[in-house]
Amino acid sequence: MRSYPNTNTYVSPKVNDIMEKYQDEIGISLATRATSAAPTYFPQVQFLDGGSKLIFWDGGLLNNNPIDQLWSSRYDLVEPDEPESYVSCVISLGTSYVMADNPSSSWFQLLGTASSVMDFATNTNTKGKDFSRHMSVLQKRGHHAKTEYLRFNPSLQNEKIDLADYWTVKELITITERECCHKQSEQEFLERAVDAICC
Repeated sequence: MRSYPNTNTYVSPKVNDIMEKYQDEIGISLATRATSAAPTYFPQVQFLDGGSKLIFWDGGLLNNNPIDQLWSSRYDLVEPDEPESYVSCVISLGTSYVMADNPSSSWFQLLGTASSVMDFATNTNTKGKDFSRHMSVLQKRGHHAKTEYLRFNPSLQNEKIDLADYWTVKELITITERECCHKQSEQEFLERAVDAICC
């Protein structure tokens, strides 16, 4: 779902054709529900096109951190024979993380293994670190030498908060302010972000 015309084919022709033809009719409400329709938390979202129907779930299992999709989408803004757009800054906002537990005997039990696999599959911080390594390689090349990549993602330390526990929003705000706003290192990070955006 994009706010600009996009004719690239990413998925099956039927889905792509419907999205290309009707994407202007997808409002913010449907887009928000479609991209946050996490199974077991929110119902799937349907988009009807006459006799056709698209069903949306959120991309949490494979794309909980969609940084790769964002980075690739800059090619959508130019024609295939044009040079890629210059990017001065990529800012990634995480939703917090906890350090992984040490493997235990439960690791070898079915439920423990399934839970661990899900944790790895939905880990946004790992994807952020992968992209950081990718950017450090690109920054050694002329075109991206000044491109900044900044990820803000507060650590919960040992405070485990369940995804569905909306009563802890105030606690999350306090943790975020402590981790991202009051530390000198984070202030320097914020200043780098401002400098990159206002280049």
